[in-house]
Amino acid sequence: MIESLWRLWQIDPGFNTRHILTTKVALSPRVMASPPGIRLAYQQLLERVAAIPGTRSAAITSVVPLSENDSEMPFCRAPGPSLLRTG
Repeated sequence: MIESLWRLWQIDPGFNTRHILTTKVALSPRVMASPPGIRLAYQQLLERVAAIPGTRSAAITSVVPLSENDSEMPFCRAPGPSLLRTG
């Protein structure tokens, strides 16, 4: 098992993985109360991160490639008829 894990770490993922930092961010309930507040908070966060000396680029995403939850997408099934049509 350890050898298999070591071999997996040797595989080139197809993009540069060096000098990358990821983090999770939670906004306060007050900010989360309105879509404009959420948008403004993320915009300000992105501007602050981009202004850190040495930063080449900054982005916000809900899906980080090769993370433990990169293939999970939340959904909510609402009551009533389905909006999906087949055939």
